[in-house]
Amino acid sequence: MADRVNLVKNPSFEASSADWAATGASVTIARYTSDGYSGTSSLQVTKKATTDCGAVVSARIPVTADLKYTLSAYVKVPSGEETSSLRVNIEWYTAEVSGSYIYMDSSTAVSITDSLGWTRIYGTFRAPATAVAAVVSVTQPSAGTADETFLIDAVLLEQADKLNRYIDLTERVNLTVNPSFKTDTTGWSTNSSGIERITTDYFYGSACLRVTKQNAANSGIKSSARIRVLPSTAYALSAHVKVPVGSDAAGLAVQVIWYSQPTGGSALSTSTGTVSTITEDDEWVRIGGMFTSNASATYAELYVIQPSAGDNGEKFLVDAILFEQSSYIGVYIDEPTQAEETAATIQGFRPVPYPYTTGMKLQGDVMLGSMVLNSIDENKVVWVCTDINGWWTIADPEIEDIPRGYSDGSYIARGRYSSRKLELTGTFFPPDRTYVPAARDKLLDAVNLVYSGAWLIVNENPPKASYVRISGRPEIQTVNVRGRTEFSVGLVAGDPIKYEWSAERYDGYKTLTIPCKSGSPVEDGVDTITNSGNATVSAIFEITGPITGPATITNNTTGDVLEIISSFTSDYKLEIDTYNRTVTRVTIATGVRTTSGIRSYVDTLTDWLTLAPGENEIEFEDSGAANSTASLTVYYRSGWVG
Repeated sequence: MADRVNLVKNPSFEASSADWAATGASVTIARYTSDGYSGTSSLQVTKKATTDCGAVVSARIPVTADLKYTLSAYVKVPSGEETSSLRVNIEWYTAEVSGSYIYMDSSTAVSITDSLGWTRIYGTFRAPATAVAAVVSVTQPSAGTADETFLIDAVLLEQADKLNRYIDLTERVNLTVNPSFKTDTTGWSTNSSGIERITTDYFYGSACLRVTKQNAANSGIKSSARIRVLPSTAYALSAHVKVPVGSDAAGLAVQVIWYSQPTGGSALSTSTGTVSTITEDDEWVRIGGMFTSNASATYAELYVIQPSAGDNGEKFLVDAILFEQSSYIGVYIDEPTQAEETAATIQGFRPVPYPYTTGMKLQGDVMLGSMVLNSIDENKVVWVCTDINGWWTIADPEIEDIPRGYSDGSYIARGRYSSRKLELTGTFFPPDRTYVPAARDKLLDAVNLVYSGAWLIVNENPPKASYVRISGRPEIQTVNVRGRTEFSVGLVAGDPIKYEWSAERYDGYKTLTIPCKSGSPVEDGVDTITNSGNATVSAIFEITGPITGPATITNNTTGDVLEIISSFTSDYKLEIDTYNRTVTRVTIATGVRTTSGIRSYVDTLTDWLTLAPGENEIEFEDSGAANSTASLTVYYRSGWVG
């Protein structure tokens, strides 16, 4: 299994608020047991009339310079509480204890109202070249009202360049790659030995690894790549071993070597389990050890070895290797293949017929708002999306039939696409029937999309999304005594275009900033945006002043020109949404948004700029300022008609 690690300690507050502190003058935090996104608890922040109210981790988290990290959190404003504008932050430092502060990265603040429910906010950031540690926080940057509250839960920081499904430290995860050698020896290499996969003997599955020893100490196998770990944390490593008939007895042990970087560098320390002598008379024997990672460790190499030198050519077998964050050696868990998951599910729920699926795997690749399908949730309920009817094709076309006046046939009229009608179908498999009510409530909460909508995101290549609302009453039916429940939900997307969803921002937009054309400093005011889809799309054009005017934004590819005819200072930004055809002025210092009377900033007969499929050359110029310091930021998504 891929070694995903949540670097945040106590991310879901199930037992306490340990490892977290309040940030902001007189702000308080407390564990809240009446609501939670992951589990039954969350962290309640009680604000004061000050900036940067929120919660921050108590200790710095080791990071690796120049790598990307994604930080996310689920936030909620309780009913009756004031709206909170919330963001996640990472402060970078040059050392884990003292060291210098470098700077802080923050996601865009999201306005969370008491009607939204649990909402995920996130950002992806690259660690600076000198970064060694980080501190994460969830805050409201602007001052709020004293004693108003908001909730935080399911905080996730991981080394990743995109947003992934939330994982909690309480989940059992086998960090080992290819632990039972199902199809090959991927993830493992020789260590003074020879190795081969065999299918004539095994402890788990249908294969194991046969090791041919050399006359050398520590002959055995090791993990091919280092595995991400947390410092000063309990880990357990175990393996099942066997000596085949005709081979000499072997004194075998597991071993972990701790490192502070993914490749190269010196070992920090070594942890070795008790040596067990295995003879040909023994069957499969489990060996292992419980270790605490080095205080500076962020990576580990795993070994199954014979510490003392043995005879050249002698053999032993290895299978079912388990490495997990734990203070004890637990029951072995493996990473089943998709076929095994499907077969196990079907077998467990017979005689219900095999469900039709569209090829999507249990990879968390379908999201409706904060609900992740094709995944296993915190209650071990398996959620499977079996289809999204209407997603894989174009929306219904509307073409008026205009009969020709004096002959057969009709005129060729220009048509349009109507809204996209969708039907999301799926099944959830609870551990037993007692979990059905909670799972049903979770589903109904996710599809409660009458007063507000949600993004339906499907992890295609690239991920695509549509903003949807519910279009009819959901059908939910439990079909067997163990609780298997099938559901069907009608959805409608008012915009028929499917948009690329980027993990760079919480709202899925990509961004490009173009300095205004200028003589000093020299800027040509031109850059290129690529619409990778097959549909023409709108965009949001944000101009940061000062603007003298008139100023123009030109798509040189299509010939369209958007003209700004009013001037404004560097205290403001002008936000032009060409989909909704709105113009908003934003006061930079306070974030106040003004729309009344602002439409007149843009020429009455202007082109509402779009991005054609392919490359679009965008040019930004203020003809009233030869040495302009203004800039244009374009928020855009590629789009597809089907």
